[in-house]
Amino acid sequence: MLVLSSVWQNTHNKAGKDTIVHIHICIISDQLLANYIPVLVEKPDLVLIQSTALMAQRGLTARFEGLLSAEQFEFTTHFNMPDTRMSVIHAYARNLYVHIGTAYPNARVTLNITGGNKLMSLGMLDIFGAVGCRVIYADTANNCIEYLSPSTYDEPIPAVLDIPQYLRAYGAVFTEIRSDSPAWQECAMRRKTTAVQLARLSIDSTRSGLISVLNGMASSALAVDHNSLEAPEQQFTRPLEYVWHDILQHMDVLNIVHFRANQYLTFLDVERTEFVNGLWLEEFAYHTAIDIGLGDDGDVGCGIKLRWLNSNVTNELDLLIVHRNRLLMMECKTMKLEHKNVVANEIVYKTSSIGEQLTGLFGTKVLLSALPLPEPALQRAHSKQIKVVYPWELRDFLMSWMEGISH
Repeated sequence: MLVLSSVWQNTHNKAGKDTIVHIHICIISDQLLANYIPVLVEKPDLVLIQSTALMAQRGLTARFEGLLSAEQFEFTTHFNMPDTRMSVIHAYARNLYVHIGTAYPNARVTLNITGGNKLMSLGMLDIFGAVGCRVIYADTANNCIEYLSPSTYDEPIPAVLDIPQYLRAYGAVFTEIRSDSPAWQECAMRRKTTAVQLARLSIDSTRSGLISVLNGMASSALAVDHNSLEAPEQQFTRPLEYVWHDILQHMDVLNIVHFRANQYLTFLDVERTEFVNGLWLEEFAYHTAIDIGLGDDGDVGCGIKLRWLNSNVTNELDLLIVHRNRLLMMECKTMKLEHKNVVANEIVYKTSSIGEQLTGLFGTKVLLSALPLPEPALQRAHSKQIKVVYPWELRDFLMSWMEGISH
């Protein structure tokens, strides 16, 4: 006997037999996107969710329901699918087939066998494949949907995911994406040239000292809570190099800081001081991603605040890119870490721990550092499958990542 969720009665009344033309059957497993992406591609009239008690207990079933609800898909959840003994799985599948035929006699049924364990997938395939139902497998590793029955062929998966959808699939919701704000966009475009200039400094160790100096001055200007300016006027303690002088004058013209007498910087407000204190690297990464087209077939977000579902835990992420349904998570750091192994390891740990929760099997974790990382931190990052990238490498790295997904 099928055990139905409380959604069933509402769905049944609202949809009705005559309005259901296409049904997707999904088997819940850890990788929700393998079920969710085909739903986004094909837009069925009704999704029948098959869940074991374990998947429901772990919250994955409710999370998948949330994905469907957010996009206003109709769904019904069956909570007691067996996950062992083929004879029991066959009996369950026959019962489900009879139920669908009775409730929706004219519907076209698509069975997605990507989820569940092997016995569950094979057992469902035995029953639904034998009666000529359409069977699919979402090969997310190769970015295609395999159509297995009644005929065999495959089609590329189009770009259907954005950042909020991807986050929800991995148990998080955004509370803010700063780059979605028109005011942020206006500021970021106005100071894009400064972000690029500072990024170019990082390639030359004899000139990159300005990055550390600006970090220190901006930090000194900010109050401890970063909600106000404590000492807005800061003074350089040594003569400035020529290239530094040019950049600081440019920042003065753009009203990012006031630079006077070749010696003093006056910080103007918290937002612009935070930019000087390191947010310029996030904006540089955002501009680089947009300029090479990563937003054309996907979504690029800078300054993301998120909350984990069923938890009060929050995190802030510097940059997320969803391109052709793959996620790249990037942390951006401008502080000098050569002699700060503890801090460097903390940064690697944060990137690793959050990245493992968000990127899934095929996501990418990146640490973008304006200045060299100490060797122990580099080795630790490598062991955690985190790619360390420097600003002068970023464009080529993102191009390679994008091309690797597209082919």
